[in-house]
Amino acid sequence: MNNSIYKSFESSISKERLEKYSFIFNTTDKTIIIHKYLLNTELSKALYFPIQTLETTLRNNIHNVLSKQLGNEKWFEDKEFLNPRLKIKIDDAKRKIHKSKELTSGRIISELSFGFWTYLFAREYEQKIWNKNIKQIFPNIPKKFATRRNLSERINTIRNLRNKVFHFDTIIHIKNLFEIHKELIEMIYWLNKDIYDLTIEFDEFENVYNNEEKIIKEKLDNLCRSANDL
Repeated sequence: MNNSIYKSFESSISKERLEKYSFIFNTTDKTIIIHKYLLNTELSKALYFPIQTLETTLRNNIHNVLSKQLGNEKWFEDKEFLNPRLKIKIDDAKRKIHKSKELTSGRIISELSFGFWTYLFAREYEQKIWNKNIKQIFPNIPKKFATRRNLSERINTIRNLRNKVFHFDTIIHIKNLFEIHKELIEMIYWLNKDIYDLTIEFDEFENVYNNEEKIIKEKLDNLCRSANDL
């Protein structure tokens, strides 16, 4: 590893962030640290598209089903349906939108965080949502998985991973990362088969996961060759 490249890397990324990789992998080897940081970045990049797809498909499925169930596309304004905590999130979303745009149901549901949608899997919504609508929201879900509790466990695992990816946190040390990705893709299928097919076509996670060392080595070798040519 070209020492000047590492110094530039450390200055750009921050010493503290790189020290996290030193701690996780118990090494002071600069080449290994950079390799692991870049592997983390490649894995996060590969997860971004399927996570984004799950999030948007999930919220739209829930929105469409609850709009039909309550007979109103602004179902989230029903005073008896959401608890006070979620009502606050609705009000916050409205305030953000109202600053520059017209309030519409589509804009409101798009503004709501993934945390809002995952909270709807809590036990208090068992009767209001899931006993009636699991097969409507997840039309392709196998019967053995079609419970609020199972869905809640899965969606919260994915939410935790999503937050790490979207906040540039470390995911490379997560031992069941491959299994979480598999569950993520599976949930997309349960929601919408056509969107699943699209996701599979563009999903690069398994390739990165299975060939990570080769991918990073090739890119760094190219970088070092370019630096030596200068």
